[in-house]
Amino acid sequence: MKEIIRYLTKIKSVWSDTTQHGRLKAEVTAEALKFLELRAPSASKADRDAIASALQDGAIFRNSPPQDKENVHRTLLGLGCIIPSIKTLHDNQNLLRVG
Repeated sequence: MKEIIRYLTKIKSVWSDTTQHGRLKAEVTAEALKFLELRAPSASKADRDAIASALQDGAIFRNSPPQDKENVHRTLLGLGCIIPSIKTLHDNQNLLRVG
């Protein structure tokens, strides 16, 4: 149970930082979440490029000003893990059950 609480806290922390402590929360659409989850921008050049392109093209955080998009990009690149979500929590739980 502690691991689940720790992971949920990680999700909250990452998304709080990404949305600049909730200020950009309205920009996190279902499409944006689906696009970002399971990406590892700090480890994958393809993920870094995809995120940069999506921010630039307005596919994610569409209505955010350029400076906010840059901050989101910097935050995501600074993660040392896969971008966490409830889906990654479920995937991790399933892996633990198999093992």
